Amino acid sequence: MSENTIADLNAQIAIIGTCWYNLEARAIAKAHLKPAYFVGADRELFEAVTSRIDRFAWVEVAHKFSDKAKARAEKFSEFHDYFKPDFDKWVELVRKKALLRQYQALAARLHRNITPESEPDDISASIIQSVVDIRDKGKALKSHAIDNAIDEALAIEERWHQDDPFADSVQTGFAKLDRILGGLQRGHVTTLMAESGMGKTALAIQIMRNVALRAKAEQRDAMVYFFSMEMTAPSIIFRLAQINSGISTSKVRFKDVQKKDREKYIKAAQDMRGLNIKIDPCSGLKPKEMLDRVIAAAAQHKDGTELIVLDFIELPASDQRHGKTQALDLTMNKIKEIAKETNAPFLNLSQITLDGGSDRKPDGKARYSEMIRNLSQAMLCIYRPGFFIERDGRGNSAIVKEYERMKKDGGNCEILIPKNRDGIARRPVLMHFEGPITRFSEVNGMQAVKDKLRDKEIV
Repeated sequence: MSENTIADLNAQIAIIGTCWYNLEARAIAKAHLKPAYFVGADRELFEAVTSRIDRFAWVEVAHKFSDKAKARAEKFSEFHDYFKPDFDKWVELVRKKALLRQYQALAARLHRNITPESEPDDISASIIQSVVDIRDKGKALKSHAIDNAIDEALAIEERWHQDDPFADSVQTGFAKLDRILGGLQRGHVTTLMAESGMGKTALAIQIMRNVALRAKAEQRDAMVYFFSMEMTAPSIIFRLAQINSGISTSKVRFKDVQKKDREKYIKAAQDMRGLNIKIDPCSGLKPKEMLDRVIAAAAQHKDGTELIVLDFIELPASDQRHGKTQALDLTMNKIKEIAKETNAPFLNLSQITLDGGSDRKPDGKARYSEMIRNLSQAMLCIYRPGFFIERDGRGNSAIVKEYERMKKDGGNCEILIPKNRDGIARRPVLMHFEGPITRFSEVNGMQAVKDKLRDKEIV
């Protein structure tokens, strides 16, 4: 349906009438139309229907105006019957055309302002900021009627039925973990917690790599965005190279490798060329700036954002002019907004408070902020008893017992899941961690058989 079709039948009356009878349409019109767009009685009617929710007040509103306005009001129900099915499409069309006009104006302004003396970095920053501003001003106010929500949910269920259990999520690349979590849920936050040095960055980097490789294999132009508050971009590449090659970066640094191993290490790094991974080695970044950067980067990819990773949440919050708890709460709220805005899973890394017992098992409590737990769809905790044995020289009997239990089943660490809203279970996932190359791998053998039997009991 075109703008001209509605204009021919008196656009103002059609819009106002439809808004009156449809709460969602009223909210959308209020977000995109202004009283200044109307004149006389139409303006008063628009103000009335977008500010009042009492449908029976319609008579009172109509009687305030002239006979001409009353006649218009009587026609509203007729226009409503005709326009209601296409109203949302029409508003979206008008919104898109308005955005295009703003982008055209931006392009013209840039054409006028760019000179041979202009700084490319300044121009780039100006373009990104202008695009973000236009996007924010043109953002639609959207709500879901129950029927629409049911249609959307059943469409996802149909894909599940067609053997696509991750239709609404992104796989981590660890089959057992994905089986329990249902993947990393789109539009939600998954928090990965561990004590410093336990391996949370290493696991996040592997998940980032796995997601990017899967997107490339499926020929989808989707981006993975990695906010690294601690590590530089080359450091992350070194991590990826040693994970892929199985050769320690430390040995490469000190030339403690044979020629063929060095070549294998370099090839592992080269093989990652072309992956849609954006590494942002920023520090002190404000939460709002994170959203702007992701939106600007995603605009360059047809299939949008596949995964966002933040390593780690305590750092962007640390420079804010608030108490530590309030700063973390604000950051976590913004992270949740980013996940919803991009409809991408957000993997949030966080330091952990070890309030567990003598075995030092984490209980999923974040330092300073309960909001991290409250807004997370799922929470993962890395538990490596060998870490405490190595660090302290010897472990207490409870830690040693946990270590021996894992070792017997072929692993040396577990991914604990203290919170899991949509998954099938919250039991731990046994894994093996290779410290010299910071690589996690799934455990096969006896433990896999036990887990398979448990799955059958759950299903």
